[in-house]
Amino acid sequence: MKLYLSSYKMGKNPERIAEMMPSDNHNMAYISNALDFFGDSEKREFKESEEIGRLKRLGLEVVKLDLRNYFGKKKDLEREMENFGGFWVRGGNVFVLRKAMNLSGFDDAIRKIAASGRDVLYGGYSAGACIVSSSLRGLELMDDPSEIPYEGEKRIIWGGLDFVDYSIIPHYESPEHPESKKASEAVKYLAKRGLPFVALRDNDDPIVKEI
Repeated sequence: MKLYLSSYKMGKNPERIAEMMPSDNHNMAYISNALDFFGDSEKREFKESEEIGRLKRLGLEVVKLDLRNYFGKKKDLEREMENFGGFWVRGGNVFVLRKAMNLSGFDDAIRKIAASGRDVLYGGYSAGACIVSSSLRGLELMDDPSEIPYEGEKRIIWGGLDFVDYSIIPHYESPEHPESKKASEAVKYLAKRGLPFVALRDNDDPIVKEI
């Protein structure tokens, strides 16, 4: 599995996203469940259509994959995920995203794909990048962990997907982004506790690696 992790949107090198996709599969799943706290508003639909358009302009076939449609249907989601050569996970609330991944079984399915050695891209930014870490501790200073919009779901999941052994803090020293100050607080929190992290500015190169 290849990782393309950006602080904000597609980052400085969006052409790399298409280059990192499997040569025989340019189907990209677009996952926006980090926005579920918005509900299905017009504002959300605009954000989604804008980003899907950007991905399509890279020459990709993009399909929105709403994890809410697979809550309690893990096997169905696993079968659907076989159709994609990449997964693009946008920002929002990382704790909402983590819960959606858990309820749908996306977390286990993407780990299986990574362990299988299958050629696939996981890309994302902000919450979509943060979630690949082993721990989400410190991110509560940026996102409200209690803002989980799914009925009957109160438990907060503090473990990430565990694809990298450090925390990712987006929007660091990025004054044009409203979460820049919160990012600095998260960095101080992790540094004080001696926990490993990478702080990304919105104009930094994305983290690109193979796992």
